[in-house]
Amino acid sequence: MPNFRRTNAAHPANLPIHGSQPKQYTVNLDLPPRQRYIAIATDYKDHMRELTPLFAQVIGELGLPSFTPLFARYILRKVYTAEEQEEILGLVELSGIPLYLIVAFNSFLDVLMGCTSGAVRLGGGSGRRGQSSSSSSSTDGGARAPIGNTSDDSGNDNKNGDTVATGGEDRMVHFRTLDWEMDKLREVIIQVEYTRKGQVVARAVTYAGYIGILTGVRPGLSISLNFRENISPGTPSWQLYLQQLLVLLGVRQSISSILRQLLLGSTTSSSSSSQKGQQQQQPDKRLPSLQDIIQTFPKSTSAPCYITLCDGQKAVYIEKDIHTAKVYTSDTFISCTNHDEEMEKVPIETMKDEETREDVQESIERKMNVKRMYEEITKAGMVEEQQQQQEEGLRRSVRLQEQEKAKKSQKMESGESQRRDNNDDDDDDDGSVGVDDVARWLETYPTWNECTHLACIMDPTTGEMLWARKYLVE
Repeated sequence: MPNFRRTNAAHPANLPIHGSQPKQYTVNLDLPPRQRYIAIATDYKDHMRELTPLFAQVIGELGLPSFTPLFARYILRKVYTAEEQEEILGLVELSGIPLYLIVAFNSFLDVLMGCTSGAVRLGGGSGRRGQSSSSSSSTDGGARAPIGNTSDDSGNDNKNGDTVATGGEDRMVHFRTLDWEMDKLREVIIQVEYTRKGQVVARAVTYAGYIGILTGVRPGLSISLNFRENISPGTPSWQLYLQQLLVLLGVRQSISSILRQLLLGSTTSSSSSSQKGQQQQQPDKRLPSLQDIIQTFPKSTSAPCYITLCDGQKAVYIEKDIHTAKVYTSDTFISCTNHDEEMEKVPIETMKDEETREDVQESIERKMNVKRMYEEITKAGMVEEQQQQQEEGLRRSVRLQEQEKAKKSQKMESGESQRRDNNDDDDDDDGSVGVDDVARWLETYPTWNECTHLACIMDPTTGEMLWARKYLVE
């Protein structure tokens, strides 16, 4: 399993949090693919060159033979889609990094992450008290993070700032952390705004040189990808190895490329005009909705993974196997990390080896940490609500007794008083979740830990990146 295990078993006080706003770039999808990443490659080419030794480390993490780098130079030559291939060739030209290394970076990265993903309803909506649905039996029940204008990692004021949800807004937001021990990658974390015809169509937090989607949002959909080590019982291991090989050879689409297509739409290109990156871009006019994805993605072929999606009113967590999937939904709260839901029902001590036990235990701890903090807010609100209901019941009882003895006019006044009391109670927003609460969850150990590269909160209702941080090693 990839080595994103926490190496410091310390108390949270020993893990100071130093987050900063990732630098923001624009990727103009109307440009020829080879020209889209000029600014990013120019700014980060030195950092990207420093990542080349990580290839050998990745080979070791995947357990591949030591001679793999030699053959990689000859077999890692392309990715699945023509558009992404042209973008990669542009990165090669601008950075001077060999083609096989850029292809490897874009093929391996999505199978080497430890993460926490989920969604939660904000504000005072009726659903926030725990009303939920699931298609497969699952609803999951630090320093305070600053919200507002911040500085990016270059020290410049963030002109967009972090968008803040105001009280009473009834919608779901999507939260995410990404963990990995390869610290060099922290230096190339960026935010991207994808544009068409001068308009922002989607946003992502990603790595310079990476063209797939690990974490992204557009109006109507947010997406995050979590690593899944296991294949489902009954799936032959050879199917997994074949899937990985075909992705590396560019015969099948990587999962991050599939998610990019869901977020940005697919793009067809004319083979006769594809020379030197001069592709005629024809983006899909209709982007898939969350319901479309629920119906089609589970049956598609992909690497095993966990996918969290949200449209602002409903969140979906998918345990994806190569050809099948389990789908869990909620309209209040959902979270996932790096273990199957069924693993929470299995005693840790019965698992096959110590490494698996440690990985699953840490994954469960991260998931339960977020769930606990969510319940602390909502349960406190429920207790307060119950107390208010009891007090209102007593007031109603007294009013009924008075109404029996009062005249009709007095009854009318009492009714008006009761309506005023009810309206006052409706204004109470105790127990609702805000963006600052979610940001605090993400920066609380062990959800945030020494392996955390980035954290963010996305709003699929508006397509905004509400809050994003990257964490450097100091």
